[in-house]
Amino acid sequence: MTQSFQQHFATLLGEFVLPDATALNQQLVGLICAEDQLQEQKMTTVKSGWQTRHGFLKQEQSAIKQLRKFIDQSLRSYVEAATRSLADRSIKLRFTYDGWATVLLDGGYQHQHTHSRADLVGVYCVERELLPAGAKLGGELTLLDPRSGKQAIQSAWNSEEVTLSPEPGKLIIFPAFLPHRVNEVSGSGHRITINFDVQVGMLPRE
Repeated sequence: MTQSFQQHFATLLGEFVLPDATALNQQLVGLICAEDQLQEQKMTTVKSGWQTRHGFLKQEQSAIKQLRKFIDQSLRSYVEAATRSLADRSIKLRFTYDGWATVLLDGGYQHQHTHSRADLVGVYCVERELLPAGAKLGGELTLLDPRSGKQAIQSAWNSEEVTLSPEPGKLIIFPAFLPHRVNEVSGSGHRITINFDVQVGMLPRE
């Protein structure tokens, strides 16, 4: 696993890459396509696509177990990096998470939103294919500055955002309070991600 951290908007963004993820992702695509589809419900941000139900990552298929192992390692690294400056080194943190899959088709996108019932958000890219080859991919993940002053002033020179390009095998972790959107997908391929909300809490002191 390779990892990198960036500071944006006075908070931490983590990117983690699972090597040799092709075979795993092929298995995950099969599992996702076998799931019930929640078609563009009014309460979701998805347009021209669909989502599975929550609980996808709680299944016990070998591919999902393998993905959970990678997610656990990545979350531990992220939490360690995010809390490195804590003065009280006796504080130990734990995390739990629940996930679902999102499939965007040609012209699909997700409106800007936040995850209000979580501490962190994870986005693992399973597939980002494009037909015909060479066309514009689209489907980038854009994070926006959450600070109220920045949100109130929408002038081009004072509105900071970070745009990331999901690639198969890459996991992106960021705080849930960051507003984010998925830009429109182009071409006749699919953009498939597994998304999850993370709750972080403190372990009891020994």
